[in-house]
Amino acid sequence: YMCCMPFPDCNCGIVDDYWTPGGNFARNSASNVALEDAHCDLNLSWAYEHPAQGMGLYSSPVISGTGLVANFTNQYQRLSLADGSVVWTFTHPNLGDNLRCTPTIYTIDIAGTPTEVVFVGGGLQQSIFCIDYATGALIWARDFTTFGSEAIQGQTQYPSFVVLNQGGRDVVYWGTQTGKIQAADAATGVLWTPTNFPGEGWATNPVNLGSTIGVSGATDGVRLFFATQPAGPGDVYAINADDGSIADGDRHRSGFENTRAKLWFTGHIVNPQWRYHLETGFN
Repeated sequence: YMCCMPFPDCNCGIVDDYWTPGGNFARNSASNVALEDAHCDLNLSWAYEHPAQGMGLYSSPVISGTGLVANFTNQYQRLSLADGSVVWTFTHPNLGDNLRCTPTIYTIDIAGTPTEVVFVGGGLQQSIFCIDYATGALIWARDFTTFGSEAIQGQTQYPSFVVLNQGGRDVVYWGTQTGKIQAADAATGVLWTPTNFPGEGWATNPVNLGSTIGVSGATDGVRLFFATQPAGPGDVYAINADDGSIADGDRHRSGFENTRAKLWFTGHIVNPQWRYHLETGFN
């Protein structure tokens, strides 16, 4: 456990009274506790079990409006919040197995029409997808079939998508497991470069961070924050979202001091004072 530049109202010291069964943060299979109604007055509203597939690891369903989107072994489904019924199922030839991506739901502009979409990763394939949230229809796919060998540089089991508006254009950003950060036009999936969009975009796209990116990606509206898993202690990068450059040196802490593990499953909380919290991953 580690805190960096702690929030004023948070005591970030290392504690001895661990709340985990083993007295540490190791995996112990002790979380298989059934949901009960003991003291929280919790009542089960509905339950859904996929008829053939397991739930994706290291990810969470995402709620918007009257539905939620969840990932399973090699497909995504939208379920009704009212009763858990399946609204749509998304499959694709280039959607791989072992999906571990928490979907991102966002409203973007497509040909002048505000459209609620879902951005998802391709699991063990090198692919990402933009899906219509209302219907489950594919809006665009970025994979070898649609964009060739430069489509996605690395598997996308875990990507966390960030969407920002740049000069009137919605741009989506994500990282791959080979350490590449890519930026694309959110409406079409075309890489956001000056060649494709004269006068805007990243001249270097993707940006290569050089080490594996796991569950990582956040923004303060100006910069992108990604953590990597090198051979040694984890690194944290701040990238200027408008041009893809690494933010000034004091905000890129290579070999992050006192990091006790590789930054694999991380969470970033960003505020204007440059304070953030990290959770480290595997040793």
